[in-house]
Amino acid sequence: MSSKHPSDDALSTGLDFWARLWQQQFEQNLKIWALWAQALPHPTAHDLAIEADAMKGSSQSRKKAA
Repeated sequence: MSSKHPSDDALSTGLDFWARLWQQQFEQNLKIWALWAQALPHPTAHDLAIEADAMKGSSQSRKKAA
């Protein structure tokens, strides 16, 4: 006697459809995020270091003033 139920195929087909749809939407979303990220300006490591040093200096001067 088979333990397979007749509705198993329908359930499997439905789950397969929704899983593929979710995967396609997820991949499209990642592509959009990648395109958006490419359009943003990317500061160089040197610029980031200067900004970090400036922020470090301003926080130290606030501590001294307090």
